[in-house]
Amino acid sequence: MARNRNPAAVASSTAMVATSAASTAVSTADLVMQERESVLRTLATASDVRPANTTRNYVPKQKEFKSWCDGKGYEEMSRYQVTAEKLHLFLEEQVLHRPSKRAKKNGDAPGTLSESSVKSYVAALVDLYVQQQARGVNSAPHPRHGPVRILLSTRKVQEHSRKRREYVDRGIGTSLDGYTQAQLEDICAFFIQRDSETGLRDRLAFLISHYALLRGDNARKLELADLHHLDLAGEGPSPCFAVVLLLANGKTNQAGRVEYGSFLRNRDVRVCPVGCLALYLFSRFHHSAEPFPDLSKSSLWYDTKVVKSPTSLTAPISDDAHSKALDRAFKACHVTTTAKTHAARKSGAQLAESGGASEASVRRAGRWNQTTMETCYLTRLPRPVLRVHAGFHPDGGTYFLRRDVEPPQELLSQIFPQADAW
Repeated sequence: MARNRNPAAVASSTAMVATSAASTAVSTADLVMQERESVLRTLATASDVRPANTTRNYVPKQKEFKSWCDGKGYEEMSRYQVTAEKLHLFLEEQVLHRPSKRAKKNGDAPGTLSESSVKSYVAALVDLYVQQQARGVNSAPHPRHGPVRILLSTRKVQEHSRKRREYVDRGIGTSLDGYTQAQLEDICAFFIQRDSETGLRDRLAFLISHYALLRGDNARKLELADLHHLDLAGEGPSPCFAVVLLLANGKTNQAGRVEYGSFLRNRDVRVCPVGCLALYLFSRFHHSAEPFPDLSKSSLWYDTKVVKSPTSLTAPISDDAHSKALDRAFKACHVTTTAKTHAARKSGAQLAESGGASEASVRRAGRWNQTTMETCYLTRLPRPVLRVHAGFHPDGGTYFLRRDVEPPQELLSQIFPQADAW
């Protein structure tokens, strides 16, 4: 026999279930919204901390892609979504057959964009795809795979054939694309002969990039607090010390991992990076109106740049100013190279190897493919490279400077007298 149920109780129970379900739905929707807002905050933060050069490189290419999408008339809801097929068509129509700016400027044969330029387009649009996926507006597979990869591989083969057919200079991108030891001396002389503090500055930026194997942005971002002195025992008859550079930020080091660059006093005073640094600082603190740094508090001097802007102690020189200074020097010294601010890193490594330094020590000096042991436990000073760069035998024991005479204390105290207070 069925039990009688109170209609009021049934209605109340039904209402409670409905209210609970609605509450759960609202709660779930609220959680989804919080998750989405969390992702968007991370994307905004990532955009804020992204290196300026990356933004400068990616944004124009992404805008160009969107403008192309507008012109093609893609459906509005998915117009700017990056897919493999859309990226393939964009590269084919807009990028692969575009004449290079260098060829147009120099009036050379109408060559197309370099492989690195094409890859930068792909990287920029893959970055846009990643942003779209994180925002939940693009569920397409990764665009780099499949047809795009085949297109780039095919284009590489075609470019090789084109370069042979058009007799493109085969020295580009090889060990011939750089400067020799004799040209290194000529470049240093060119900067000295400018007879100005700017010339000393540009000479310093060049030499520390060469000897410490720095990228251009590494040299420009150096601050006085990044310079350190380290005595090296057993190097030869003359006392030996290294100037150590702390490199906590750069193209391949965005997380602030501490890396090192270093150099010694050179056998040849004309190309000595330590003497170059001393001359530039002497000019700044004696001949110019720049006050000696106040070392009483870190906040008063830590931001002071080594290779500083003419208008600010805490701003570096611009990439454009750095590049133009090197371009003038290379042209004056008949140096043929496709690179500018990166040329010193490449030629510095090549001259170290030709001087007898091992591949392993050159790799460590340039911070290429560092292992956990190198980044956490070793001193990171590849002495064979330092010795060869300074003009000595890579095995050590021959470090001797004929000019290494101890100056009188009376003279020393007049160079940077403010330093005695610290």
